[in-house]
Amino acid sequence: VNSYLRDLITTFHFWMNEGYIPYFKMQAIKVDKHNIEIYSDSELKILLQKPDLKKCKFTEYQCWVQTNLLFSTGVRQRSLIHIKVKDVDLFNNILNVNVTKNRKPLLIPMNKDIKKILQEYLKYRQAEDERDYLFCNEYGNQLSANALRLAITRYNNQRGVSKTSLHLFRHTFARKYLVDCGGNAFTLQRLLGHSTLKMTKHYCNIYDADIAKDYDRFSPLAQLNQPKEKIHRR
Repeated sequence: VNSYLRDLITTFHFWMNEGYIPYFKMQAIKVDKHNIEIYSDSELKILLQKPDLKKCKFTEYQCWVQTNLLFSTGVRQRSLIHIKVKDVDLFNNILNVNVTKNRKPLLIPMNKDIKKILQEYLKYRQAEDERDYLFCNEYGNQLSANALRLAITRYNNQRGVSKTSLHLFRHTFARKYLVDCGGNAFTLQRLLGHSTLKMTKHYCNIYDADIAKDYDRFSPLAQLNQPKEKIHRR
């Protein structure tokens, strides 16, 4: 509802400023915020398990590659389908993302794991031109957003994972990067392509993540249960 309201508020404010309608106040509905559920470690292990290339279809293999890339980089769905073969810089280990929400290009580093996956994928992809899209449909053309969504939904369901959201990989990447990998919020902001840190906070509860990192060391209960060093008296 609030997504629709934001569009309406912008439209109505334009009409008000142009004098088409009298001014009146519009605002979004206040709702309780909830933590966003991410893919669990067990679900990720299932989704990231490589299919048997001798038995699986190219579609399943491509979904596996997409899943790895989504989880490894946190790119948006729209950005993913616009990546071209030439955007994968295997020499410098950089992924060039030219289509983004804020229209600012992103340079995302690739680790050795995703680099190896993309190297192999490109051999099977057999693109005729480096300007071809990295991910394609059965005719070799650009994959549509709807086709990608349906393919990932089918891929997840076939593996017994009920979560099917592509955007959830972005949230999972953000949370894992901060908490499990010890990353910092400002680097994450750049990787996600956010213009402000406030936007990044919505993805992973940054401040909660920072608290959780070292809480084992600072928790009163943990401190109480630690064995005390014995003091030897002379």
